[in-house]
Amino acid sequence: MLKISLFFLCCLFCCAAEVQITARHFSADEQALISVFTGSVIATRASDTMKADKMTVTFTNAHEVKRFEANGNASFSVTTEDNRHFNGEADTIIYQPQEGLYTLSGHAWIEDTTDKRKVVGEHIVLNELTKAINVSGEDALPVKLIFTLKDKNETERNVTDR
Repeated sequence: MLKISLFFLCCLFCCAAEVQITARHFSADEQALISVFTGSVIATRASDTMKADKMTVTFTNAHEVKRFEANGNASFSVTTEDNRHFNGEADTIIYQPQEGLYTLSGHAWIEDTTDKRKVVGEHIVLNELTKAINVSGEDALPVKLIFTLKDKNETERNVTDR
């Protein structure tokens, strides 16, 4: 497996953390400001990861990272500044680091493992800066919110069991 450490990305990211992308194949077009990775792609920055069959990294004219687009078996795992942890999967995931936006399309779900909540839908937008989430579904895949609800007796019983 070809391993490419993209030191130029770490300088261009809004957050000064090193980014490393591992893939089987890499191509770049400096004129179009696009880099394409294919084959078991894994992008990491600190403890955050994004995986896919194909990942396209697009840059601005100022050579800053504009977006990551992950296609095919796309997934991510991120920890926010306030230590909340999110996992997600979709057919396509677009991450815009400057805006802190994750957009998931096609059989999408995001799980907040910190608060033990999960949303499922056809299209999900997660803003990691404001912690807002917007989910839309379709007839074949309606929106779902999955969470645990404790009643008063369970809460009291858990408190007295300590």
